[in-house]
Amino acid sequence: GGCIVSELLPHTQPHKHTFPRRNRLVAGLSLATIVTEATIQSGSLITARLTSEQGKQVFAIPSHIDNSNAEGCHHLIREGATLIYHPQHVLEDINNQLDYRAHTYQPSSNAESSIERATLSQSTNSLNTEKLSSKSINQSPQSNLKPSSHTSVIPEHLALIYEQLDWHGQDLDALLNTTDMSAAQLIGQLMELELLGVISVQGGRYLRV
Repeated sequence: GGCIVSELLPHTQPHKHTFPRRNRLVAGLSLATIVTEATIQSGSLITARLTSEQGKQVFAIPSHIDNSNAEGCHHLIREGATLIYHPQHVLEDINNQLDYRAHTYQPSSNAESSIERATLSQSTNSLNTEKLSSKSINQSPQSNLKPSSHTSVIPEHLALIYEQLDWHGQDLDALLNTTDMSAAQLIGQLMELELLGVISVQGGRYLRV
């Protein structure tokens, strides 16, 4: 499901003078605004200004000083926008609005223990034993399973919602029905997973990548 929000009547033709009205709606529906790249004349600066006027936070990503496509970002930073270069910076700053506690991303303890055991085994066993062990591991049925490269980067507090997702996609209503989370908490965690790069949104459906 979804909706269309507009201040304009149906069949109104697009025109540059209507863009600021659209940008105001975008700023109003958002917790904050992130400007990734913008020229000094970009309409993104209008959205950033409207966001600031609404008392919300503006983030900007810097670039090379001779990059004309980043002049808008540099201007925003000079005017007081928050400089960011990692998704965690955004999550830390808007944490209070998302109604859940921020967590530090760390590999799971199980993964760390596995690495330690493997290192100990290699240092204590003879060369022949190591070869035999390696051969046994390679022949294990688990070696045919599809590796999960994302498992170690998913924080524990996001594991539940990540396990609910698949590669076909689910909409927000379906996820609300299968979890005990509030809408605000669910949206916050989905956004966090998207910033981590382990899920994407296509046509309003959330799916693994």
